[in-house]
Amino acid sequence: MGDMLRRLMVFTVVACGASYVILLFAGKIVEANTVVPTPIIVRDSFSYGAHSLSGSLTLPSICDDVGVHIEEASTTEYDLIFTTWQDHSVTCSPGAVSRAFRIMAFAPASGIVFGATLDGTNFPIVIDRMTPDE
Repeated sequence: MGDMLRRLMVFTVVACGASYVILLFAGKIVEANTVVPTPIIVRDSFSYGAHSLSGSLTLPSICDDVGVHIEEASTTEYDLIFTTWQDHSVTCSPGAVSRAFRIMAFAPASGIVFGATLDGTNFPIVIDRMTPDE
């Protein structure tokens, strides 16, 4: 009985060790395949009580198009909500395409933060605040 218990203990330790090694390798594979989106630059020009936000977004094919609207998350935070879809009236060809966007946000001149989502997923942006003389 003691010999069987010892073998069971050795098997359990070896199985746990092998599982841990497999988990580490699988995690590295998933991490290597994870694509971190490159932040897009959003130009912010403020005048007459409104932020004019513009930029461009790179999409996977010529069939893809993008829309954007703004949601006020709080008094100091505004989110640009990007939504993509495929235009089936266009013949698709492989290759990325750049789509421009422009939107107005009625918000204070300072003390606010802009965030973004792309199809429901957080998306990195960098705000380039333009001064009035640019």
